[in-house]
Amino acid sequence: MTHWVAEPALSRRLAGEVLVAATDPACGAPIRLNSTAVAIWDAVQESSTVADIAERLDLPADRAMVEADVASLLGQLQGEGLVRPAAADESGPAGSTAVEWTGTGRRFPDHGDLWVRLATFDPTVETAGEGVDLADFGADTSAVIEEIERMGSLGQLAHAIDLGHVAATTEERALVQERWAANQMHCLRVEQMLLVALRRLSDAGVPHRLLKGVAVTHLDHPGTSWREFGDADVLVPEADWDAAVAAIESDPLFRSLFGDVAHPFGEEKGMTFLTPDGLMLDLHKRLNIAGLGARSVDVLFESEEPFLIGDMRVSALSRPARLVHALLHWFSSKPIRRATMRDLVELRDVDGRAVAEIAGELQLTGVVKRSAELVGRELELSDLLDLAEQLEPTRVERILAARRGEQSLHRNVLWRELTGVLVTPGIRGRAAYVRRRALPGVGFRRVRNVSWRTYAEVLAGRRTN
Repeated sequence: MTHWVAEPALSRRLAGEVLVAATDPACGAPIRLNSTAVAIWDAVQESSTVADIAERLDLPADRAMVEADVASLLGQLQGEGLVRPAAADESGPAGSTAVEWTGTGRRFPDHGDLWVRLATFDPTVETAGEGVDLADFGADTSAVIEEIERMGSLGQLAHAIDLGHVAATTEERALVQERWAANQMHCLRVEQMLLVALRRLSDAGVPHRLLKGVAVTHLDHPGTSWREFGDADVLVPEADWDAAVAAIESDPLFRSLFGDVAHPFGEEKGMTFLTPDGLMLDLHKRLNIAGLGARSVDVLFESEEPFLIGDMRVSALSRPARLVHALLHWFSSKPIRRATMRDLVELRDVDGRAVAEIAGELQLTGVVKRSAELVGRELELSDLLDLAEQLEPTRVERILAARRGEQSLHRNVLWRELTGVLVTPGIRGRAAYVRRRALPGVGFRRVRNVSWRTYAEVLAGRRTN
């Protein structure tokens, strides 16, 4: 009798269903499994026959009919590259999906608005009271949900509702679940695309580190379905830049390409690749946080934290470096980085000495310090406040702070841009920074759908996105 085994796959476990995708995008797009299909999927992780799975399901139906349905679903999964018949000497699965944490948690803290509550509730503590109502945060709950989705915190809201922290009507819950699933399906497609790129880089011998969304999703949250991301960011050493670009361009998936035009900082930062179906890969050789200059990244390759995506071992920045990067992003565009608040909550207990060393190498200790202070106070996180006490601003940052006052350090847009000029090394580098910041190419504005007027309003501080 045929035993079936699971192929290595990407997955997201949501409330009542599982989203799965093959690691190879050529096998097809992610699919959704309902509760019955999830039971079959879970069983095949342990290598099972059709009869074994049917018995495990224990459905009140004719056994032959159940087995026929199981066989039919396995055939569909095989067509998607997710399962296969086991070899004669094979007794276990080829790979397995991660099981998301599904425990209970306590109600939201009493302080702050919905964003603060989403960022700071602790899902590992037993329930301590009733939750709050979604309608408490706005009469138009559809608009509230849409805003949370735009800010990248839909997974946090979905879990808060599922765990009883936020009360929602049947219609509101269904809307959140549907949008949550759509966002997570997009994340799986991004991961499929990312694995293609990383295999090309590995084959070319190019070192690399994953940045931001993908890395913190897998390493710093209770489960991958807690956080969504829109694209993938990969950092490579500047010395390997040409080899990295050639490796990515060698794959037909990335023939639809926008190069330096996709960013106003051009080659100071890196390059953006687009797949034919609109997925985006940002390849970095420097960090270029809006208004803070292009920073050398050698220090970020001195350590790493490995993890698995599907069956592939990948490397992220070290945990202290991830905290530094998250603080820089939150600080440079706070109004549109609310999802990063949860990242900072998860990363807050990092070794302060390691953070100080990395921030010092980037010449942005004052920014990291001020960001840790602001987030620490807003979210009442003593770890970040203690971290801020250990950091000292650079000379340039101290000069700016003395002239404009500590509160405005990097928060006033024009002074932030001036800081970007001062911390960018070399006369040519500074000239390139000013040129690309003030006069972004037509390609950048077309890809990002930004008019000259909108871009001027961003620089003047009247718009945030």
